[in-house]
Amino acid sequence: MRRPKGDAHLSTPSPIMAGTVVRACHTDLNRQSRGMTDPVLHTITTVLRRAPEWVRHDLVAKDAGTRERAEEALAAMIAAALHAQP
Repeated sequence: MRRPKGDAHLSTPSPIMAGTVVRACHTDLNRQSRGMTDPVLHTITTVLRRAPEWVRHDLVAKDAGTRERAEEALAAMIAAALHAQP
């Protein structure tokens, strides 16, 4: 399979690939969280676990605008949680 020149192939992941990446990251965080001592990682993992269904769904959407909205919402949730950390 030929990839487009530059980073164009990175900007529009297929829903299947993006879903796989999200699940893989979530699995890695679950493995790390079992013996977690890092409060930042714990906070981020908690936010990801509590992410609303619409965010999870939109992260794998075909439409770039929809994905961007979900990414920005998730980033805002993580930033708020980290800011609230003592």
